[in-house]
Amino acid sequence: MTVVIVSIIALMYAMKVFIWIMSKDKGSREMIEVADCITEGSEGYFQSQYGTIRRLSVILAIGIMVIYYKRTCDEANPLLSPLAMSLF
Repeated sequence: MTVVIVSIIALMYAMKVFIWIMSKDKGSREMIEVADCITEGSEGYFQSQYGTIRRLSVILAIGIMVIYYKRTCDEANPLLSPLAMSLF
C-alpha cells in the first residue's frame, strides 16, 4: 500500500512540475527556431531507433517461436499442436 501512495504522490509532483514548465514563456524567436531544429532532429533519431528496435524484436520473436516449436515437436500435447503452443 505504501508503494501505491508514494507512486501517486510522485505522479502528482511530476504533473505539478510539468504544468509549471509548460506555463513558462517559450523565449525569443531565435530560441524557438533552435528549439524547433532540436525537436526535428530528435524526432528523426527516435524514429530511426524505434524502427531498428521494431525490426529486431520481430526477428527475435520469430526466432524464439521457431526454437520453441522445434523443442515442443517431440512432446505430445493432447490439447494443442506444437505450432499453436509456439504461437502462444
